Amino acid sequence: MKLNNKYRHLTDIELSIAFPPDIMKTFRPGVLLMLLLILIILLFGNFWAADEFKNKLKDHNKNIDQELSNINATP
Repeated sequence: MKLNNKYRHLTDIELSIAFPPDIMKTFRPGVLLMLLLILIILLFGNFWAADEFKNKLKDHNKNIDQELSNINATP
């Protein structure tokens, strides 16, 4: 444990919000990669949903056009 290496007698140390232990913050590429993965999933999900919406509107408009042409057709 990192705290054991830095502080010898952990039972004598009082931890509080005002005096937190001095732990070095290191760069963690895994966290950055997970964030990028989440953003990519959300972005492609949004593109997929927009494409489905456009296809649904296109199909709906095609059906309306057929109904209008059927109404205007002379028997």
